[in-house]
Amino acid sequence: MANPEHIDYLKQGVTAWNRWRSKHPGLKPDLTTAHLQGIHLIGADLSHANLSRANLQSTYLQDVNFSEANLRGANCMSADFIDAQLCQASLVGTQLQDANLSGADLRGADLTDIVAPMSLFRDADLSDATLNRAQLQQSNFCRALLCRVRFQQADLQEAILTQAQLHGAICDRTSFSDAILNGASLIGASLQQTNLTDARLCQANLLEANLTDADCTRADLSWTILSKAVLRNTRLHWATLRGAICLRSQLAQAQFQNTDLSQAKLQYSDLAEPPLSADNFRS
Repeated sequence: MANPEHIDYLKQGVTAWNRWRSKHPGLKPDLTTAHLQGIHLIGADLSHANLSRANLQSTYLQDVNFSEANLRGANCMSADFIDAQLCQASLVGTQLQDANLSGADLRGADLTDIVAPMSLFRDADLSDATLNRAQLQQSNFCRALLCRVRFQQADLQEAILTQAQLHGAICDRTSFSDAILNGASLIGASLQQTNLTDARLCQANLLEANLTDADCTRADLSWTILSKAVLRNTRLHWATLRGAICLRSQLAQAQFQNTDLSQAKLQYSDLAEPPLSADNFRS
């Protein structure tokens, strides 16, 4: 249960709340299970606060400082987190359906098991964040920073990651089916056993990425950089690699049935068992 005194201070308004916080810098507000719907919180200092299982549905939370706060299991559906600070925050199991986290700072945050379909993460910084088993269907990560993020077993079906930065991201066994990753940077990313069926990765950068056992059936990889990438046993049936740069790529046992490799650069690649034919290089 939330501390009633802390709730009373919060209801006095953001100015009074922040003044009270500044006078008690070591205090960690207890707002557990608090019902905060409709309370004006824009710009509030909620750093280190315990908001586990709190109800923040449809609440305006722009510029709120949630650094190192505990939001585990909170109801944040349709909440507005634009430009909020959530560094090192815990959002394990948080409900974020249709929430807006555009421009939010989520560096190092733990978003394991979040439920966040159709949420907005445009221009957000999620570097070093954990999103294992996250439900992110149809979410928008356009231009988001996702460097070294952990996306293992997450569901990003039909998500938009145009021009997102996923350098060194770990996305093993994650679903990007029908996702849009045009112009995204996945340098050194791990995509082992990842589902990329029907995904669009036109002009994406997968330099040194590991796609071992990934399923890229019908994926659009045209003009993509795949140099030094590992594509062992990668399924590329009916995929488009037109103009792709695959210099020194490891393509042993990759599956190329009806794959379009026209204008692709394959010099120095490992093609020990290339089941290729003239149809793979159609003009």
